[in-house]
Amino acid sequence: GWLYKDNITLPLKVPQEILEVGRTLPQINDDEAIEGSVNLWLSLNAQALPLPPILRLIPGICAYWNAVKSGSDTTTKLMDDRALYPPHVNCETIATTRLLLLAVVLIHRSNQIINAKKDLSYPSLAHYRDAASHRTTFHNTLLSINSVLTKEKQKKDQEVSANNTCTPLRSNNGGRRQLPLRQLTHGIVPQPLDYG
Repeated sequence: GWLYKDNITLPLKVPQEILEVGRTLPQINDDEAIEGSVNLWLSLNAQALPLPPILRLIPGICAYWNAVKSGSDTTTKLMDDRALYPPHVNCETIATTRLLLLAVVLIHRSNQIINAKKDLSYPSLAHYRDAASHRTTFHNTLLSINSVLTKEKQKKDQEVSANNTCTPLRSNNGGRRQLPLRQLTHGIVPQPLDYG
């Protein structure tokens, strides 16, 4: 084997016949995936044992993204972890739910900024984010919002009941719901469904 020779220099170029076999397998994306896996394997075997946990190994492009990313993916993660489940799911309810959650994330981030130290002398952005997460979590912000909204609803209900001087409307049909007028719909008179 080409892989088990002495004095291998990295990065190792994988032979063409191995790459051709890889192209026949749908699980392998491309030649770079094979070469990256081989070179990672060789690099790990050159390390002193015991090896670090494999979960801690992050590909270079992912490590770079994690270092320079903005807050957009953390916002998405916050929203996905606290999904709201509306009773009727369609495009409009999903979009509305996402917009509401985006507003809640904005409230959460604003709360973290307001409660930060005055001088903001953190060594790095990572230190600030860690400190902000320890001051208040997204879950605690959701609980606070729920508490405020519940109190406001109770206050509004008390105001409405105190100011309610109107008498309820009475119908002349004995309390039964009045059926709508039957009209033609595309030339057909709608009929009630009978499941009996």
